[in-house]
Amino acid sequence: MRIFSKVATAVAATLVGSSAFALPPGTVYNFKLVVAGSSAFQSSFKSELATMCSDTLDSYNTQSGGPNLQAYSCTLNSAAGSGLNGLKAIVFYRAEGGSVWGTIPGLSIKRIDPTVAGCTGASPTYTCTVTGYSLATDNITSGAAVNDSVMLGVSDLEASQFVLENWVDSTDGSLKLGTNPPAPIGGNPAVGQAFAVYVNKSVTGGVAGTPISISKQSLTSIFSGLYSDWSQVPNAAGTGFLSAGPISVCLRDAGSGTQAAASLFFNNQHCSDVGYAFAGSPFARNASTGTELTCVGNNAGAIGFAAIQSSNPANTSIVNIDGVVPSRVNAANGTYAFWYEVTFNSTPTSLSGNANTLAQTLISRMQTAATVPASSANVFALPSFNTPVLPVDSAHPVSLGTRQGNSCLLPQGFN
Repeated sequence: MRIFSKVATAVAATLVGSSAFALPPGTVYNFKLVVAGSSAFQSSFKSELATMCSDTLDSYNTQSGGPNLQAYSCTLNSAAGSGLNGLKAIVFYRAEGGSVWGTIPGLSIKRIDPTVAGCTGASPTYTCTVTGYSLATDNITSGAAVNDSVMLGVSDLEASQFVLENWVDSTDGSLKLGTNPPAPIGGNPAVGQAFAVYVNKSVTGGVAGTPISISKQSLTSIFSGLYSDWSQVPNAAGTGFLSAGPISVCLRDAGSGTQAAASLFFNNQHCSDVGYAFAGSPFARNASTGTELTCVGNNAGAIGFAAIQSSNPANTSIVNIDGVVPSRVNAANGTYAFWYEVTFNSTPTSLSGNANTLAQTLISRMQTAATVPASSANVFALPSFNTPVLPVDSAHPVSLGTRQGNSCLLPQGFN
C-alpha cells in the first residue's frame, strides 16, 4: 500500500443524481494503475473510469504547455470489478509521446507525481508543475514527475504497426526506445477509434467550423508532398480547385498512433512494399492530440489529423473525405473508412492483482457499446464483442465490420 497525498485542499463535490465528496488530502490509496500510450483515447478512458467511482473523480494535470501526464483518483464502486468496491484507487495516464509508449509493458516512463509540493487546486481538478521536460530523454528539470513502469498500454493500432517512419528513433529528436520495434504482444482490440482531418479556417474562406470536402487521393497528394499549394487541390466534386495559399502540414511525433494511422490510411505505409513517406513540415512535431490541433488552428493554410473531436477545435474546419462526414456512426456503418482498432497491451509480469481487475473491467466495459461515453465522438464498439443493432446510430454505434486486430486488413463483417 502506497500513500499519494492530495496536497491541495479538497472540497465537497456533487455528482449528477447523487451527493458525493472528494477524497481528502493525505488519502492512502489501496492500489495504483499506471497507463501509457494513446493521447487520442485518453478522454474516453477517463470518462469510462468515472462511471466506476462512488465519489468525485479527481484529475491531476500538468500546467498549460507541460507534458501530457495525468492522474485520476476516486473511491471505486461495485462496477469496477470483484473485490474493488470501496477501494481507493489512483490511475496514472501518461499520453506524452503517443501510442508507442503503450506498446512495451514494463517500460520505465515518467508519470505525474501528485505528492510533490507545488500541486495546486481543489477537487475535481489539480495542477502540478513539471518543468524542462524533454521527450528525447523522457526527463525533467524539476517538478511533479517520477519514474514508474507501464502496467497497461493503450495503442491506437496494434504494436506491430509502429515501424519505419512511425518507430521512435533519434533522427527526429525523439527518444530511441530500442533498435527494433517490439514484437507483437497479442493484445486484443477493444473498440474502434475514428480519426479525422482538420484544416485551418483560412482554407474554408476564413470561417471556422465550415466542413470542406476533399478526396482521399488529394489528401494523399498533400501528405506525400505532391501538392504544396491549396490551388492545386480539387474539391471533392471535381468542379474546381480550392483557394490559393501554401499548404503546411502539422505532424504528430513518431510513435503517435494518430500519425501511424494517417501514414497507413493515406500513404500506404507498412502494409505494402509500395508507399509514400510523409513530406516534411515547417513546424515542430506535436506530442499530443491537443498540440496537433492547436498547430492546425494557429497557422493559416495548415492541415493535420486527430481523433474525431466532440466539437470543432478553435479556428479549424473538419474535412469530409470523398464527401463522407467523419463520425463514429459513419465509421461503424462502414461508409467512413479512416478508423482503426484500439489495442490494450499488458503482460502477466506488468499487470496483476487489483490493478489487473480494474484494467480488465475497463477493457470489458469499453467493449460494450452501451458504456462507450456519449461524449467520446471518436470511439465506437466492435462487432466481435457486440451484435450490431440496425440501423446503427449514435446511441449504439456497433461496427458492422472489423479488421480483427490487423490494421492491414480491409474491414469485413464479423458478428
